[in-house]
Amino acid sequence: MISAFAAIYVLWGATFLAIRIAVLQMPPFFTAGLRFFIAGTLLHAVMRWRGVPNPTPLQWRNLALIGLCMFVATYGPLFWAEQFVSSSITSVIEATLPITTIALGYFVAGEVISVRTVVAAGLILGSVYLILAKAEAPHHEPALPDGVA
Repeated sequence: MISAFAAIYVLWGATFLAIRIAVLQMPPFFTAGLRFFIAGTLLHAVMRWRGVPNPTPLQWRNLALIGLCMFVATYGPLFWAEQFVSSSITSVIEATLPITTIALGYFVAGEVISVRTVVAAGLILGSVYLILAKAEAPHHEPALPDGVA
């Protein structure tokens, strides 16, 4: 369990750091498109290698719609914003994605939201607030002697 938690920290943090580095070198939307094209191509190749049949035309249409909503509407702005915002703040804000998913389930799909889900969403929002409040708190650094930068 601890190793899984550590993996989440490393992979989650490394993802946003890699995005930050990439968008400082290449246009953000090109970077995002290239990342997801490579990932999608590799995933498709692995699934075909494992014997999973090619998606039907209807499934391709549905996958394209999901990709448009998920990757263009959420990750496009994220890649663009990482030109101006640190990767650490971006990853913390992105932690609120489950709340977006809950809201879409409720408003679009008419799903019933349980008390447990509301409590989890509250914990997410509270945690993000605490992290961001700490990040925005004024830092008092000790004064350096003259000539030391």
